[in-house]
Amino acid sequence: MADFKKRIYSGVCMCGHSYEDHHLGMVMNPEAYAVMGPHLPQECDFFGSNEDGGLDENGQEHCHRYIDADEPDPEMRVTWRGTKR
Repeated sequence: MADFKKRIYSGVCMCGHSYEDHHLGMVMNPEAYAVMGPHLPQECDFFGSNEDGGLDENGQEHCHRYIDADEPDPEMRVTWRGTKR
């Protein structure tokens, strides 16, 4: 069985925006769905979506990957801002 982990703890990303403010990709793998739920939160869409997703109001890098503010894994926290998927 694949190693899937829960990644939503507080519902707020390290960027300061909510889970719902991020692009929510659909989880298709049944094993992952059972652990993570129906969505995988990706880039922040608070300031715009599509070409603007992950950027701030000035077009600068903002958040390309949801990492929960309460994420206990330090490696996940370190890779947060610059990770583009």
